[in-house]
Amino acid sequence: MTDKDIKYLGKYVGEVYENTTQYNLDLLDRKLLYLLTLDTRFSFTTLARLLYTTREVVSYRIKRMREEEIILGFLTLIDERKLGFIAHFLFLKLKAVTKEKELLDYLLSIKAVTSVKNCIGSFDLLIRVTTNTLEEFDSLLESILSKYGDFLEDHLLLNRLKGGYLGHSFLLEKELREELHSHNPREHKGSSFQDDFQKKTDASFSLDAVDSMLLDSLQFDARKSIYELSATTHLSPQTVKLRIQKLIHAGVIASFFPEIACNRFNYQYYELFLYVKNLDEKKFLAFLKQIGYVYWYTKQIGAYNYILTIFAKNTSQFHSILNEIRSNFIDNITSFTSVSVFNQYFYQARIRRE
Repeated sequence: MTDKDIKYLGKYVGEVYENTTQYNLDLLDRKLLYLLTLDTRFSFTTLARLLYTTREVVSYRIKRMREEEIILGFLTLIDERKLGFIAHFLFLKLKAVTKEKELLDYLLSIKAVTSVKNCIGSFDLLIRVTTNTLEEFDSLLESILSKYGDFLEDHLLLNRLKGGYLGHSFLLEKELREELHSHNPREHKGSSFQDDFQKKTDASFSLDAVDSMLLDSLQFDARKSIYELSATTHLSPQTVKLRIQKLIHAGVIASFFPEIACNRFNYQYYELFLYVKNLDEKKFLAFLKQIGYVYWYTKQIGAYNYILTIFAKNTSQFHSILNEIRSNFIDNITSFTSVSVFNQYFYQARIRRE
């Protein structure tokens, strides 16, 4: 893998260390970040209108937060299952960390490995693997276990079904969020594609070379303009827009969102693993969005059928969030565990079926 391919290597830090340089977000920064979580592709004009400021101020603030690595990127969430892939989670508990660097290097050399995080708690490494077939995954797992099995205390496999971005509501107090929503944060013209996400279908989709090129361009630069994409693909702007709409309608593009280094303003990154039964999923997800600290969820088959990504100021606040979830779904949650995430070493969706 080249530097061009590894967009995320070494960038994301989830833990607040003693030497972490803290960044003081003012109210305008927080409002701007929150609006970008609602729609990463909002134009400068729309953002300026909603914030009662100018396009120049919005542009400068975003540029500054990119340079300071508060905003690590603008990502496109790609549903690999819609492209025919099978996604798996492999969680490893190491006997000792002496081989961790060697194991990480080995994992990052494997094309099917699409995410690697290290953490502390029930597991030491959280790995997502995306394969064409179950046989491909079985072969890869056998290779990892034969090479490093003696250094593993335990491992856990889950088959990923789906997942979704739940937002960064903790960036703003409820009253301020309601104030922004009262100004109708929508963009009906331009290329934010907000309305298109309401038109998803379960129709089958066949990806061609141009679609792959568009996904490559958008995966780590979701704010790239239609005209920039047009220049890359040598298609007309209207054709590019129609192609993206089809990718959204088919569910291949699930969302656009900013990746924010929340540790820079004192939030730590936790993963909560739950096994739940007899769950009203719609009610559950609405509750998670309402409490505001759950950034992401995935659903899978296995010993834990939900994983929640939670940002909290400290362990005490994390436990408060956990207790709130447990108390509201006491009849559904049968087991749980958690980890504190230090780094996300790599993240990249698999697009082509090589």
